[in-house]
Amino acid sequence: MVGTGYTSVVYDAGADAVLKINFAFREDSTYEADALRLFAGDGAVRLLRDDGRGALLLERLDPGRSLWSLPEVAANEVAASILRRVWRAPPPDSRYPTLEAAAHRWRRRLPGEIADLIPGLLEDPTAPVVLHQDFHHGNALAGVREPWLMIDPKPMVGDPAYDLAPLVRDRRAELAADPDPARRLRRRLDQLCELTEIDRRRARDWAIVQTAAWGPGAPGDYTDQVLRLLLEIRI
Repeated sequence: MVGTGYTSVVYDAGADAVLKINFAFREDSTYEADALRLFAGDGAVRLLRDDGRGALLLERLDPGRSLWSLPEVAANEVAASILRRVWRAPPPDSRYPTLEAAAHRWRRRLPGEIADLIPGLLEDPTAPVVLHQDFHHGNALAGVREPWLMIDPKPMVGDPAYDLAPLVRDRRAELAADPDPARRLRRRLDQLCELTEIDRRRARDWAIVQTAAWGPGAPGDYTDQVLRLLLEIRI
């Protein structure tokens, strides 16, 4: 993983642990330790120690077994359950960046039809929670304490519907190989929204915005298959 290093260590009288080093130029990992303290091991990997400079001692999980090892429908059920456990109101002294601020930045550089979704998403916000921001099936690993635990939060405060975006566009290779990718993506969106009780339109629109903003090409690159499919889905 670029900008991050992991190594196995022994901690506390022989218990296995993992030392994770977040390098200084990885801005999105600045508040990872704060988020893990907030989650307190409830659905997420447990933070054992934090040196305050990017070195995190974490409980050991199985790096070779993520939710990608399960069929998609079963993996979505687990992922949705984890999200519902970790979503919680930000603490009063929260230093996390906000989705609203990021959305305003994206609006200035995204194409019109995508940028035009942002005001509606911000005008009628739901109660903000601490978001993972990049929770896909690869960011839930098999554990000992629990079957599956979330890793690698990039915390941000905002609408929980936004946190479904990485799951909506997950498993791109399977999606590309599907004879009817639009139907598969629609089923995926429906399942995730039903399991999390998230408004379907908000989830789709945030998925469009995040996919366009985070895409590997220019902002709003319409060659992105997932972005094209999301724009086709009628709510």
